[in-house]
Amino acid sequence: MGRRKQQWSIYAMPALRSALSAGFTADRDRYADVLADADITIEEAEDDDIFAALDSRYDAEQQIADSRDSLRDVDAAELFWVTKRMVRFTAAAAQSLPDWTPTEAAPSLNGLVAFAEPAGSIPSTEWDETPLVGETVVQVPWDGMVWSVDDLTGNLRVATLTRQPSASGGNPAWDGAPLTPVHIYHFDADALTSTADERTQREDGGILSFIGAMWLIMSQPSTAQVAHETAPIPHRKNDDPPVPGPPPRRQTADVSIIDVHPQQQEPSERETGGSNNSRSRRQYRHRWWVRGHWKQQAYGPHRSLRKPMYISAFVKGPEDKPFMKGRVYVLRDGEAP
Repeated sequence: MGRRKQQWSIYAMPALRSALSAGFTADRDRYADVLADADITIEEAEDDDIFAALDSRYDAEQQIADSRDSLRDVDAAELFWVTKRMVRFTAAAAQSLPDWTPTEAAPSLNGLVAFAEPAGSIPSTEWDETPLVGETVVQVPWDGMVWSVDDLTGNLRVATLTRQPSASGGNPAWDGAPLTPVHIYHFDADALTSTADERTQREDGGILSFIGAMWLIMSQPSTAQVAHETAPIPHRKNDDPPVPGPPPRRQTADVSIIDVHPQQQEPSERETGGSNNSRSRRQYRHRWWVRGHWKQQAYGPHRSLRKPMYISAFVKGPEDKPFMKGRVYVLRDGEAP
C-alpha cells in the first residue's frame, strides 16, 4: 500500500484528529468574533433591532460551547478504526439492542472512530443542494464520530462526522476538511434505560443503538477482535527556522482496529448460560441455525449487575445430522397449480 493509503484508512487517523482539532479551533475563534460583534451591536442597537442582536449573541455562545467541548473531546480521544465487516455486523445487532450503560460499555471516555464504510446516514439541512426553495432535510453518510462519556453522570455526547462536503458551502472553518461535523447529540443516561417503544421514537435515527452495539460487541473476544497499529502523527507547521542536526524522530499514535472475529463458533456454556456437555444435551435429529441475539450477562459483586452480550448466529445440533429443511407455503388465488 502506497501513500494513497493515508486518504481513508487506519494510517489516516492521526491526521484526521489533527484536522478536526484545527477545524473546531477555527470554529471557536470564528464564533468568538461573532459574539464580539453582537455585543457591539447590542450596545448601539435601537429597541427594534436589539432582539435580533440578542439572538445572534445566544447562537454564538452555543456554537462556542459546542466547539470548545468538541475540541476537548478530539484532543483527548483514543483512535479507533472499524472495518466493513464490523460495521455491517453491528448494524444488524443494533436492531435488537436492550438497555445498556455508556460508562460500562465505552472502551474509553473519549474517542474518535472512523468507519471503513458509512455506518448509516445523518439527517441535515446543511447538505441541501436546493437551498433557494426552502430547507430540505437530506441524508448524509455517517463516516465517523467523536464521543465523550461523563463518568459521573453516565451522559453521552456524540459529534457525528461525514466525509461529504456541504453542498451549501457550510462553515468556512471546514472548507477542504477530510471530515465535517454534522450534528452534536447529547444523550442523558436515563434515555438509555427507556422502554423499547421510547427508544424507537428517538430522533437520532438509530445512531445511539449502533454506538451501544459496537461498544458492547468489541468488548467480547469471542465475537470481535481488536488489533493495534501505529500511524504517523503529522508534523505541525510553524515558521521557526530548522534546528541543526538530525531531524526529530517521527511520532506515532496507536490506532485500535475493530473487526469481527474470523472464527465464529458455537457459543460456550458461559455465553449461553447453559450446559454444552453431551450428557445434558437432548438427542436432536437435525441441525439448524440460531440467529444472533442479545443476552443480559451477570457480572460484578455477587453477579448482581447486568451487561448486554451479543450471541452471534451459530449452528445448533449434532454435527453428523442433516440441516432441518424449511417448509414453503404457496398462496394461490384459486387457480389450479
